[in-house]
Amino acid sequence: MMYNAPHTPLQAPDEAVQPYLDAGLSPGVAITYAMNEIMDRGVRRITETLDALGLADDTILMFTSDNGPAFATRPDQVPAGMSPDLYHTRRYNCDFNGQKKSVYEGRYPGADDHALARRAAFRWARSRGGTARRRR
Repeated sequence: MMYNAPHTPLQAPDEAVQPYLDAGLSPGVAITYAMNEIMDRGVRRITETLDALGLADDTILMFTSDNGPAFATRPDQVPAGMSPDLYHTRRYNCDFNGQKKSVYEGRYPGADDHALARRAAFRWARSRGGTARRRR
């Protein structure tokens, strides 16, 4: 199963976006965070269902993303009336330099999209919980 969120086009129900707007975030960031929250709820439903069906021990869940935030967004990727400029879409980038298509963090020779390093998280019953394996 694949989720498109968080990715353009930016879209989320108003009731999911409003708490982030109330916290002072720009509209583009508020929508992106709402998309993350909705995705998290969906992943939780999947993990709870796997647990309830007794399938969790035989299932590996992997979460990864294509890369980080974009430098800019096209008008067709944001809700009508929202400016696609950086003010509306720039957000925390996990302490990485640059954004999509930059030559900063994670770019390696031959990278086709010149993007940030990919991170991944796994859920597997046979692994030790809370462990991290780093590879460079």
